[in-house]
Amino acid sequence: MPVPPSTLPSTNPSASQTSTVSISFAQGGSTCILRPNVTVRGNVDLRLIKPCYATGIRVRLRAEESAIVLGQESNGDSLRQKFQQTVITLFDTETMVFGTNLTDNELSNWREIAAGQYSFPFALKVPNVNFPPCIPNLEGFSVRYVWTAHVDGPFENSLFSEEVLCQFLPNVLAPKPLEWTYHDTVGAIPAKNSTQQLNKPPTGIDISIKMHQQIYVPGKY
Repeated sequence: MPVPPSTLPSTNPSASQTSTVSISFAQGGSTCILRPNVTVRGNVDLRLIKPCYATGIRVRLRAEESAIVLGQESNGDSLRQKFQQTVITLFDTETMVFGTNLTDNELSNWREIAAGQYSFPFALKVPNVNFPPCIPNLEGFSVRYVWTAHVDGPFENSLFSEEVLCQFLPNVLAPKPLEWTYHDTVGAIPAKNSTQQLNKPPTGIDISIKMHQQIYVPGKY
């Protein structure tokens, strides 16, 4: 297992109350912009106020889609509607910056890292998939791309960074400008198994969205 890089020039680390770990990016400091098949570079910055026993330090990038959906839940002989949150992981990848990548059946030795400040460089490649763009604050639906750094150890809980959100810019295709209108029905209640219900039009909210140009993101998502 490699020895940690030499400490950075710093003030007295004991001035802070807790040890911290954070992520900085070569392209923009505290955040970055993702694109398919692009390698992101940066540093994991570790400040320790006391010695730390670490089996590994890793950087993790995950993408998740969260939505509030209308489902059904059984209540004896009847069904009732219920709103529930669903979370889909689009991808979850990580790289080690200190320590050794091991299989699930292997245990890693730990090393003592002295108190001080350290910087561990990393390079992580984004999957070559055209994922949707970041949608962080839409009520009831979101797509998030989240960075975290983790210091794993044998004796204490993992030290981890705050979540860092970033933008994802997919490859976009657009033909010549042409205005169009998108139509859909949302919140439709599934019809019960009867001829009378099946012949009824679906209930829900009809939406129409007027677009100034036809545009789409190719790929699975």
